[in-house]
Parts: sequence; C-alpha cells; structure tokens
Amino acid sequence: MKALLLTAGEGKRLRPLTEVLPKCLMPVNGIPLLAYWIDLLKDAGIKDILVNTHYLADQVTSYLNDLNHGLNIEISYEEKLLGTGGTILVNKNFFKEDSILVIHADNLSHFSLSDFQTTHKKRPSNCLMTMLSYKTTIPQSCGILKLDDRGIVRKFYEKIKNPPGDLANGAVYIFENEIISLLQDLNKEEIDLSIDVLPNLLGKIYTFHNDIYHRDIGTIESYCQAQLDFQFSCKSYSKTSPWFNCFNWTGFIDSFYNAFSKSISSSSKLLACSELDNTNEFADWNVVCDVPRGFLSSKYLAEKENKTLVLNQMDIK
Repeated sequence: MKALLLTAGEGKRLRPLTEVLPKCLMPVNGIPLLAYWIDLLKDAGIKDILVNTHYLADQVTSYLNDLNHGLNIEISYEEKLLGTGGTILVNKNFFKEDSILVIHADNLSHFSLSDFQTTHKKRPSNCLMTMLSYKTTIPQSCGILKLDDRGIVRKFYEKIKNPPGDLANGAVYIFENEIISLLQDLNKEEIDLSIDVLPNLLGKIYTFHNDIYHRDIGTIESYCQAQLDFQFSCKSYSKTSPWFNCFNWTGFIDSFYNAFSKSISSSSKLLACSELDNTNEFADWNVVCDVPRGFLSSKYLAEKENKTLVLNQMDIK
C-alpha cells in the first residue's frame, strides 16, 4: 500500500492564519498537522508517501525535507489544482499496482491505521474502497452517510440543511488500484473524488468507523477548539528542525492572537507559547503554539481562571 497526502489547498476559511502558513502545517498543541499524519503512517508501516503541493508549496517542501523520517516521500507540485482524483491519475506511475491510501491532510485525526487496513482487507467482495467515517456535531456542514446493515454506503447527503443523521465522511480512503482505470475513463484532467467518483460507487464503498478522534479544522472556531480537546502525542516531530526555527512566527502568532481571542471562551486555560522560563506555573495549561527559544513576538495571549494575561515584547529564552 502507498499513501497520498493531499496538502495543496488554500484553507480559505482559516484566513488570516493561512496567509502565512498552509493549513496542513497549522500547529495543534505546538505540532504541525502534517506531523500527526506522518506519525500514523509510520506506525502502520507505510513508507511510500506522495505529497501534492500548490499553495505555499515552498513551506510544505521545506518542512518535509527537514524531517528525519526514514520514509520514501515524493512531492508532486501542481501548478494548477487537479482535484483529488486528478492528483491520483497524474501520479499513477508512483502507485503502480498497489492499493492507494488517500488522506486529506488538512483534517485532524487519530485512529489505528492498521485497523483501517485490516477492515479494508475484510471488506465485502463487491466493494472497491473503504471510507473512514466519524460522528460529527455539525452534520449540515459535512457529507453525511447512510449505511446498510453491512456497513456499506448506500446514500450521500452532501452539506444539506437538515441531514438525516450525524455519520460523516472523514475524507480518508483506501482504494484498490482499479480506481486508476475508473479515473482514466472519465477523460478529464481535473477530477474531484467527492463529485465525480464517489456518487457512482454507491453500494461499493465499505466503511471503517473512527470512534477516537476526527475533526475538520477548516474554521477558526474548530481550529481553536482542537487546541483544547486533542490530547495525542506525536513521535515524528522535532523542534530542532531548521523549518521550525526559521519560520516567520511573528506574522502567524499575531494572526493567531487576533483570531483566537475572538473564538474561545475566557474561562479556558490556554497558552500561546510553552517556552516560558517558569514552566511549572503553566504546567496544566493547553499549549496553543510553541515557538523557538529566542523568538521575540509582539504579543502573546494566555488565559487562566477568567483572567487574561498579555505578555508584550517578551523575549523567550
């Protein structure tokens, strides 16, 4: 099995944060989103990974090049976005005859990828693919699934006002290699899996349910909430990477400050930077965004017990 991490999107709903940092590198508890996905792939023994890039591509490439990951990661730059299916098709030589794991890497998730693979191997014989599902609290903003008693998708409800349920498409898929032939038969360059392919596969899509954690961090509110409720570690991330220490943290922290202060309750215990000298005092705070030692920011925000602390021009050493 080979993996495709989709990282090319602009993340428009996360502006102004995504004006300085691509969505796939948004830090959650101080760790870039992409690092969590690489961790899951490594744990499952998947070493051949393709990453597509477009928006702020240099940052994504720089981050991946700095990783000491022991994986075979190839980068496919798209001058023009090809859509999820188009990316698979233009890189068919990378996937060869292998099964294909497709991940929208701008979602935040935690689950057993090995269990996902096992479920796919045990899928009903007529199913071409397996889709990750999860329970959502905002079904009107998601693609909602209707399953039969065997766990096969029988109907999609795509972002409708009153969907009949809360079981959603998690945008993580395992396809058998014959998906490439189906994509070729469409005779088009830009292909959106959710529009051009999945509706035609009803009755052939098996499901794996993620009951641990899955969140679309596509809005400021959802991204801020992820800082509080995502409590999983990441072995694939290091603060010693050149990318971490060279990134323009000033613009990001200032944008985050403005967005974050409007989107989170004042009773939450939050911290904009964990590298304060007196770390014991803040040991039980949720880390919002780590920055390198020696970083000088215009402002930081922390809230504790309904009191707001703003640290101005503080040199973190």
